[in-house]
Amino acid sequence: MLRLMLIKTEKYAQQIGVKEKKQWLNQERELKTIYLSNMAQYRVIKMLKAEFKAKKEKALLSLELLTENPAGIGDHSTEDFYKNAQEAIAALAEADDVLDTIERYYGDGINRFTQNTT
Repeated sequence: MLRLMLIKTEKYAQQIGVKEKKQWLNQERELKTIYLSNMAQYRVIKMLKAEFKAKKEKALLSLELLTENPAGIGDHSTEDFYKNAQEAIAALAEADDVLDTIERYYGDGINRFTQNTT
């Protein structure tokens, strides 16, 4: 898509003067930089979502095993049980918080860090 856009813009550039061509090329470079930056941002956000969705599922599975399958705990002490439950609920809360934050700032495809929030 970017290549097709560049081909179309090169044809346009052939029809204008040198000064306009330089201005146009500078704008074209800026647009390409913005496009690549947005693509990188999208990939980072996508990776973070996947990572924290996996952490959330892991925490939910741990809590399910602790609460619904106590025989699976085996020879662990009560202290181990409490520690495992606390770790699982903390991991779940962290994953939920991060996913909510991603949705709040990037959910609609707009980087809200660059906008006024007042």
